[in-house]
Amino acid sequence: MPTATTTTTYLLRHPTPTELTHIRTQHSTCWAGALSVSQYLTREDHIASTHLTRNGGMTQWVLVDAADADTGGHILASCEAIQKKAFVSHPPVDGEKRVPVEEVVAYGIGSVFTPPECRGKGYAKVMLAMLGERLKRRGGQRVGFSVLYSDIGKQFYAKLGWLPHKSSHIELPVRTPTPARLHPSRVQPLYHDDIAPLCALDTAALRTALSTRHPKTRVAFVPDYSTMHWHHSREEFIGACVRPDLGAPAIKGCITTCGTRWMMWGRDFSVAGPRLYVLRIVDFGPEEGRREDLAAMLSAAVEEAGRWGLGRVVVWSPAESVVGAARAVVDGVVGVERECESIPSLMMYGKGGSGEAEVEWVLNEKYAWC
Repeated sequence: MPTATTTTTYLLRHPTPTELTHIRTQHSTCWAGALSVSQYLTREDHIASTHLTRNGGMTQWVLVDAADADTGGHILASCEAIQKKAFVSHPPVDGEKRVPVEEVVAYGIGSVFTPPECRGKGYAKVMLAMLGERLKRRGGQRVGFSVLYSDIGKQFYAKLGWLPHKSSHIELPVRTPTPARLHPSRVQPLYHDDIAPLCALDTAALRTALSTRHPKTRVAFVPDYSTMHWHHSREEFIGACVRPDLGAPAIKGCITTCGTRWMMWGRDFSVAGPRLYVLRIVDFGPEEGRREDLAAMLSAAVEEAGRWGLGRVVVWSPAESVVGAARAVVDGVVGVERECESIPSLMMYGKGGSGEAEVEWVLNEKYAWC
């Protein structure tokens, strides 16, 4: 029997390989999109083997009735947790000019699923309440917080301790024919081998930024290579399945010719609304040329989305400079405040609250999603 956490009635444990296949087959109806069930199961194994998720980086969890534990137990609910690196900094004490930045473990919880025959009985609530406590103590490591991205609004998970944070984005429509690129000479494409060194620069700059004085606790997922590789491995697998004419996506973003601004993206082939997500925008450049550089990068993203037949480019938590540049690229840029889908929800572990009044979630961008 796998290691488990128990209450009087329920048991939270890891599924067996057979159970995991059964669970994934069930929730393929929700998340397979354009993939067949076989492709979906292969994709799940594929992304579980990335730098981020292998060797215990991703753990699967199921809730069963404790009374049936000896026979395995009927699965009442399931989910997964991905371990990530994160930074936490707290408000200054005694006039500190710089504050310590702590590197912690954080968890992204996803694929929360209840079998149809078990719905409406509160099993997901029980599972997540138990998991929230379990992750606080997991492996003897310092766990700073956990997050999930709610697709059922802001209240359900808030009642369990995961409080909603900023959930805004902009959408750039992709029309046919795709409009001519703006300032094409200002940017060049990014490929796989370019990602790791840029992530290292980004991570170092983030640590420095979080060390400055601030009245709130600040948290951020580290925008490291492992995280970007997870997103890119996911899109490469799906892209090769749904667009075999184009093969696996090779262009991972773009960078200005001077190398001070860059953008990383990922393709979402959802049947309901295929889109290109901007995972991360980095802006280390001077004020001079900012608008042109950002417009050139967004224009390159729109062109890439058009090449793949994706209907829009989406940028989470955009800076005002990005919004202004987007409006120079295409007409009809839409600002969205999400109320139901992909609501970033945070639970801090330790003293203090988890809401926006107490915590600033820095770089609340798509790269942090799981």
